[in-house]
Amino acid sequence: MDILLITLGAICIFIGVLGSFVPVIPGPPLSWIGLLLLQYTSNVAFSPIFIGVTGVIALLATLLDYYLPVLGTKKYGGSKGGVWGAIMGLLFAVFFPVFGPLGFLIWPFAGAFIGELSQQKNQKMP
Repeated sequence: MDILLITLGAICIFIGVLGSFVPVIPGPPLSWIGLLLLQYTSNVAFSPIFIGVTGVIALLATLLDYYLPVLGTKKYGGSKGGVWGAIMGLLFAVFFPVFGPLGFLIWPFAGAFIGELSQQKNQKMP
């Protein structure tokens, strides 16, 4: 049973670290689940305080990861079209890595730009 838990824990931690580079993978919760699986083996012993603190940090990181972009868009006057354009650009970057890692910056920006242009009724060209 220990081998299964260690293997699953290592896979969860690896995928969680991969989530630091691939935005659609929820990294902090998966890494925490990996730590939790390792806790139940006889080879690894984390304190309950460690598990609790890392769980709270993983929860906060996940909530902020999803909340801060919306807050930033509202603060700087972005429309729903801009938000959806950025989401579509991000999905495009994940499934069609045309520019490699740089695509994670280019495509969401391009999607937000196109989404904002589609929302404006009166556009003045300088």
